[in-house]
Amino acid sequence: KPQGTLSSIGVIWLHLIKEQDNFVSIISGKPPLWKSNGWHEQFGLEKAPSMGEDWSHYENLALSTELLRAYDEAVRNETRVVLEWTHSNSLDQTVKFFTDNDSKANVWALMISHTLIHCGEIAALKGIFGQKGLPF
Repeated sequence: KPQGTLSSIGVIWLHLIKEQDNFVSIISGKPPLWKSNGWHEQFGLEKAPSMGEDWSHYENLALSTELLRAYDEAVRNETRVVLEWTHSNSLDQTVKFFTDNDSKANVWALMISHTLIHCGEIAALKGIFGQKGLPF
């Protein structure tokens, strides 16, 4: 990890996955997989890094790549399921997110932009370490 206030790739990845889990939960109305499927126990964390909080206590956290991949796959599978039953006429339905009147379409869009931001962050960190940052 470079010196300074950067978070590790693993911590950023965990945050990215957990927030996608939250976004999909809000859209579907089902509880996040983090707790309902016991991922918090597998990671040994009551909570994952969240938006707007101090991440310094995650600084020395060693995360298993295999466990991150498994959680990522579970969340991606749940995302696919929710996308499959999402119809274009339901995108205007509102859910409680930042306000009580956020459309499902806006929550999907925010999830996508959030993912892209952190993928760019991870790619930049990989580049700092001399690795290929993006797959293209």
